Amino acid sequence: MRFNWLVAASLSLLVITNANAKDITWKASPGFEVRASTTSLESLTGATIDLRSAPGVTTSGFTYTTIDAAPLRKKRVTLSGNIDVTTGQTNGGAAIFLKSFGPSGKLGFATTQSGGLVSNHQQRDVTLIIPATATSFTVGIALVGGGEAKIDHLRMSTAGAPQITASYLVSTAIKVIQANAFYANRIDWITIEPQVLDAAKRMQDPSQGYPLIIDMLNALQDHHSRLLPIGEQTDQFEHGRAQGNLDVQILPGDIGYINMPGFTGTNKADGNAFASTVADGIISIAPKVKHGWIVDLRHDTGGNMYPMLSGLHLLLGTGKLGAFRARSGEETPWASALPEGAQASQPLRINDPVAVLIGSNTSSSGEIVAIAFKGRSNTRFFGQPSDGRTTGNCNFQLPDGSGLSLACSVDLDRNGHSYGDRVMPDVDITISKREPDAAMAAAKSWLENK
Repeated sequence: MRFNWLVAASLSLLVITNANAKDITWKASPGFEVRASTTSLESLTGATIDLRSAPGVTTSGFTYTTIDAAPLRKKRVTLSGNIDVTTGQTNGGAAIFLKSFGPSGKLGFATTQSGGLVSNHQQRDVTLIIPATATSFTVGIALVGGGEAKIDHLRMSTAGAPQITASYLVSTAIKVIQANAFYANRIDWITIEPQVLDAAKRMQDPSQGYPLIIDMLNALQDHHSRLLPIGEQTDQFEHGRAQGNLDVQILPGDIGYINMPGFTGTNKADGNAFASTVADGIISIAPKVKHGWIVDLRHDTGGNMYPMLSGLHLLLGTGKLGAFRARSGEETPWASALPEGAQASQPLRINDPVAVLIGSNTSSSGEIVAIAFKGRSNTRFFGQPSDGRTTGNCNFQLPDGSGLSLACSVDLDRNGHSYGDRVMPDVDITISKREPDAAMAAAKSWLENK
C-alpha cells in the first residue's frame, strides 16, 4: 500500500483529560514549543496557535488539546484554520487533525493530510463524526520536518450528524468510489448502483451495508481497495517498524546482499533509523563487493515506501525513480535521498550490477521498491511474479466511522511504463523442493558472470 501521508508523529504521548472548548490547554511533543491564545475554538475569530521546533530539530512533532466528547456525541465536528508554514525540509509541512477516543482506545481519525501537507499558506478544514461511545476527542496540529507552523482562525463548529442508515452509508460509499477510484469505470454503475441502493433500503444497521460496499470494491478488480472497519482507519501517527528481518551482508563470492522487509508506520525518526540501517550497511560492505548486489524483496509486503527507497538510495541514484499517475493523468514522481545523518560524500553505486529477487509476497510498496529498479542499467529480476498491488491508495472516511482505502493511482517506472498489475521477473524461477532457493542461486550465477 502506498502511504500517501507523510505526517510523522506519535500520539502515544497523549494524555486524555476532560477539557472543553472554552477551557483549553495545548501540549507539545518533545523538541517543540507551542504558544496559543486563550480564545475559544468556538468563537467567531477562533484561536491562534504557533508551533515551532527547537533549533536544529528536523523531526516531526505536534501540539494538541483534548476535549470532553459527551456534549458532542453523534455530532459532526469541523475544524478549520488558516495555516502558514516555514520549513526547510523537502517533504515538510503541516496538517490539522481530529481524533476520537472511547473506553477501549481510538475510535475515529481524520486529518487534512489526506489532501497533502500544507507547505506555504492555505486554509484547510477537516470533519469527524463523534461516535456515540466517545469519551473524548483530540484537536491537534502536526508539523513535519521541523520549522514553524502558525494557525489563525482555528475554529471548531458542530452540526447534527445525518442519520446513518445502511442506505446513507452505501450511497456515500458509491459517491466516493465513483469520484476517486482509479478503476471506477470498470463497474457498470447504471446497472449496479440501483441494485445496491435497493438492497440497502431493506437493511437496518449501517454495518449490514458493508458486504455491498465490499462487493463494489471487488468489482474494481484492483486487488488493493478495501473497507476499513471502525477503529481501524490508518493512523498516520504510528511508530514505524520493520515487518521482518532486515539484513545487509557479504555473501561468498564477494556479493552484497540486502534482505529488505516491509516497513509500516510513518514516524519520521523511526523511518530514518530504518533507512540508516540499510544505507550504513551498504556503505560498510561496499569496499568488499566485487560482483554486484542482490536486493531481496521476496518478503517485502509493503507499508511506507519512503524509508525503503531512502535506504537503497546509493543503488537507486538521484532523479525520478517512478511516479504515481492519477485518473486525471497527473503524475506525482518518486525520488530517494540518503537518510539524515548518512555520509553524504558516499559515491553512488548506480552502475553496480543488481539482481532483484521478487515473489508472490512482494506486495504494494514492496512492489514500488521493485519498480524503482526497473529501467536501471545492469539490473535483472529473478523469481516469481509479484502480488499485483501496483497502485497508490488514498483513504476516505465514511459517515459511521469506517473508511475506504481506494486505489486512486497507478504505479509507473522511471521510463513511464505503467503497471497496475504484477511485476514480472526477467528470469522466472520455479519453486522446487530439490533447490529451495533457486532464485538466489540464479542471481549469484548472473552476478558472478558479470
